[in-house]
Amino acid sequence: MTVKTLKQGHQWPSPEGPLFALVTGPRAWETFLARHRAAAEAWPAVDWDQVVVFVALMGQKRTGGYSITVDRVTVRDGTLLVQVRETAPAPGEMTIQVLTAPYHVVAVPRRALPAAPFTVRVLSAQGVWEIQVPTVEADALYLARPTGPGLERPTSLPDK
Repeated sequence: MTVKTLKQGHQWPSPEGPLFALVTGPRAWETFLARHRAAAEAWPAVDWDQVVVFVALMGQKRTGGYSITVDRVTVRDGTLLVQVRETAPAPGEMTIQVLTAPYHVVAVPRRALPAAPFTVRVLSAQGVWEIQVPTVEADALYLARPTGPGLERPTSLPDK
């Protein structure tokens, strides 16, 4: 499935994370941005009739050299699978000495979502996380909860 990057960077305004969220409407999006001190940022317009928003926050890091990317999104057996790639500097690698908070925010087409209710399963180096989504028709914010241990490297999603 093709997702569109709304914004990606290294300086999410709040240090919270790791955090993965699915946002299904404008009021929930405004609340989420305000809660995370990101409402003052310039954000592209979102066509809420066509997309939902998936947010991946890595959390605060003590140096540069970190990043987070929503690599792949697919549907399998009624579950929305999201593969997140996180990178970190190699041991001994020179990095900028500044606090960072990497993030990636993407728009996911509503037409590609499984029928509700469904589960969003996030596979990341931070572990396996899940979101239970009862409906995408509501203007709601759904936060992921960790369900599995940290992975040595993200598990690849199946081709389908």
